This record gives sequence, structure tokens and C-alpha cells, in this order.
Amino acid sequence: MIWYRHWIEMRGGLCVAAGCVVIICLLYPLSVHGSADWFDQSGRFSNELKPFGARMGKMDSPLFLSWGIHAWFSSAAAVIVGIFLGGTGIRTSGFQPGHRSMYYTLTLPVSRFGLIWTRFASACAAVYALLATMLAIDCATLLIMGRTVPLGPMAVSSFLAGLLVVAVLAVFGLLLPLWNEQVSALVFVIAIGAAMKWAWAPITGFIGSQGVPWQTIGAILLVTGAALSAATILARNQDF
Repeated sequence: MIWYRHWIEMRGGLCVAAGCVVIICLLYPLSVHGSADWFDQSGRFSNELKPFGARMGKMDSPLFLSWGIHAWFSSAAAVIVGIFLGGTGIRTSGFQPGHRSMYYTLTLPVSRFGLIWTRFASACAAVYALLATMLAIDCATLLIMGRTVPLGPMAVSSFLAGLLVVAVLAVFGLLLPLWNEQVSALVFVIAIGAAMKWAWAPITGFIGSQGVPWQTIGAILLVTGAALSAATILARNQDF
């Protein structure tokens, strides 16, 4: 019952997120084919690829472009997926107030701890399913185009993109119960817009890391666990 409840809440946003990922996958071969557009007139990287430039010395130009464009699109997909899969199981970030999943929730003999953590697990599974699909399609695209596939760097970037979304979902899972449904959806979108404008460089820098940034990953996992624990405590002490 609890997984069906989460499906009711997530299916609309999941379909929209999947549609956006499909569009991004369709743009990938066009970007790789027109890879010269990612350089300015002087032959230097355009602003989109500058966060990934440190890896250029370790990869030849075709491999770098194939990976760098994938990492850039993975960053965009991470932001988009985070918008549409947010929720706590108690409050949803859906854009329809009074979503039917909320009424179904009231009939479930399930603890709020169970609702929050299983909803988070569902969102994490959906995030990595979408990003894994995107990775597979991009790799297949490179093979069809006759290019060498930098599978390792691309897989790491996809994993880091998913990890970033997981942390964002946990933090907003803590914040969503503080407002009503209408306000929470608006706040979520405004925050993502602000991230796109002011935090885009750190986002792409993290996803385009040369190696696995273990310290940053540890900090993200710590923040994720703390946010989920705080959300559980808040849900137990607040009426909805």
C-alpha cells in the first residue's frame, strides 16, 4: 500500500522528468556532432565547458568533448529531476493543491517515519533510474556515431549528479512541511531557479570532478541523513 501511495504522488512528476530527460538525450548527439560550437572564436572553451577544463590534459579532445557535454547535460538533468520528484510522503511538492495522494495517506496505518523514508527511497530509485537511462542512451549514441566512449568518466558524472539530487531532495523534504502545499511548490521552484543562477558553477564543478570527491560525498551524505532525521522529528511533532 505504501509504495502504491508513493506511486500516486510521484507518477505525474516522474513522467514530466522522464520527458525532459528524453529531450536532453536527443540534444546530446546534436551537441556532440556540432562540438565546435563549444569553443569560442579563439579556440578556447566556451563558458559551458570551463568547469571541466582541468581534465583536458588527461583526455584527448574528442573524448573530452563527449564526456564534458554529457556532464553538462547531466547537471541540467539533475536540476530538472529534482524539481519534479521532490516530496516527503506527508507533504508533496506537486503543483496541484489537495493532491489525491494526500487523502490516500490518511487511510494508511503507517508511521510518519515509514512514509518519509520510503518516499525518499522511491525518489532516489527514480533519480538513478533516469540518470542510468540517460547514461546508457548517451553511450549508445557515441557508439552509433563511431566515437570512443569515455565510460568511466561519464558514469562517475552520472553518479555524482544523482548524489546531488539525493541531497537536494532530502533538504527540501525537511523544508516542505514548513509551508502549505501551494507555497512549498513555489518555494521549491524559486530555490531551484536561484541554484541555476548562482550555484551553477559549483554544481557543474562537482559533477565534472576529475576524481571521486570523497570529502564532498561524505558531507553530502551527512547533510542528507541529518535532513531526513530532522524531517522525521518535525513530522512527528506537527499536525498535517
